[in-house]
Amino acid sequence: MTAPTLGEVRLRWLLMVLAGLDLLALVAVVVPRETLAQVHAALGLGEFATGPVTIYLARTISLLYAFQGATFWHLASDVRKYQPLIALWGRLTLVGAAIFLAVDVAAGLPWWWAIGETICVVGIGGSLLWGVSGLETTANSAPSRRTREVSIDDPAEVGS
Repeated sequence: MTAPTLGEVRLRWLLMVLAGLDLLALVAVVVPRETLAQVHAALGLGEFATGPVTIYLARTISLLYAFQGATFWHLASDVRKYQPLIALWGRLTLVGAAIFLAVDVAAGLPWWWAIGETICVVGIGGSLLWGVSGLETTANSAPSRRTREVSIDDPAEVGS
């Protein structure tokens, strides 16, 4: 097994840091409704609607962020193997930044929220793509886990 390259180490650390931040969203899945309302008010967003759909959305979106964190942690386990998925996630995140900005503006969120979220999301997507671009693409840096091609036409190869 070869030592990881500097690019692999950087991307791995980036994914683990993002994973840790995303996993903090688990707190919002379990905090009392009153705490959600207090944080909402402290951010200057007015009164928090505590109806069933609002609570459902706040908790499930937080859970989805935590799932993203768990996924990032897993992707960090083998950045070479998951390089195409990490690159896709980076590109989708950049597209998502524009959509988030449009949603934020349409929802009437404060300018600092819309701009701050857009900068963060662009930063995450750009960082993922930067990290993937730092991986060597030589023949010697193939994925660490290899699979052997097996023909389904030759029963002798199946299971060998």
